[in-house]
Amino acid sequence: MRTIKMLLIAVFLITTVATLSGECRLLMLIARNRDNQTCSSTSYNHVFQELRNQASDHQDGWGIVYYRTGVDTTGEGTIWLHPSGEEASNRYASWRSADSDHHFLQTYQSLSNEPTRLIASHIRTRTFGSPNVPNPHPFVFESGLQETRNYVFAHNGSSDTGPSNPTNMINMSIFINDLINNDGWSEDKWGPWRDHDVDSGVYFGFIMAHIKLNNWDMLRGLRSALSHSYVDNSGWSARNFVLSDGFDAYAYRSYEGSDDSAYSLAYSIVDDNDDENPTNNTTAYIMSELPDLVYFSDNKVELEDNELVYIPYRGEPV
Repeated sequence: MRTIKMLLIAVFLITTVATLSGECRLLMLIARNRDNQTCSSTSYNHVFQELRNQASDHQDGWGIVYYRTGVDTTGEGTIWLHPSGEEASNRYASWRSADSDHHFLQTYQSLSNEPTRLIASHIRTRTFGSPNVPNPHPFVFESGLQETRNYVFAHNGSSDTGPSNPTNMINMSIFINDLINNDGWSEDKWGPWRDHDVDSGVYFGFIMAHIKLNNWDMLRGLRSALSHSYVDNSGWSARNFVLSDGFDAYAYRSYEGSDDSAYSLAYSIVDDNDDENPTNNTTAYIMSELPDLVYFSDNKVELEDNELVYIPYRGEPV
């Protein structure tokens, strides 16, 4: 019965999904080295305005996820559905383009007044999936370590060359399905990732499965997932992502072909205090395209192809 279900999923993808060339844009910011953590700052407004400007070329929806200071789960939000209506969620998302959707502007401006320790955002250019997906990532994986922690993930790239050959997506789905059927993993928790209608969702589920298999050790789990043959092959356009457990940030850049600008990823650690009064209370910004401003460019680090970076809440990036 499960095999039949998987085959039906594959046929659905092959026959109904359109592919467009393009790429998404990613953003994650984390307040570092402070007890009273907050991501609100002057640079915060610059990066979100830059992301909104970039949406003119990436018009297939957006999402924002945040963690409040002192809380392991993501904050309350709203998903604005296509063509109308809304539903409560643990994140914000909309099918509309961020450059023209007032909800995007209102969301990031309202979060600037909240005690947030980490925020992730994504603006979508579709590859696999409808242009009107009502819930673009960042996606949220609920109840991981200690059954209380949420994880967030956003991806730039596609898992396969096109919907007529979704080999990697199907293989990652089968990998999760085998853990459900053979190892007793929860159908309610893992089934939605196995059956996700967006390749990025299946990719996230596959990564989280490896993290769980490695006793919730983030770095060991990530290295296991990224070295697996379903990910480490030339069928992908790019595997770029940002990921967090609500405390630390992880960023990965890996792409195929020569168009490295389409899959750029960089980070900058910014002290929002003036130069005469520097502090250790910094904000790390990870972004596909950082704003062209001095206080970002002075500390900007471009990720190389196939590079995984770990940016902890306290300590130096690794």
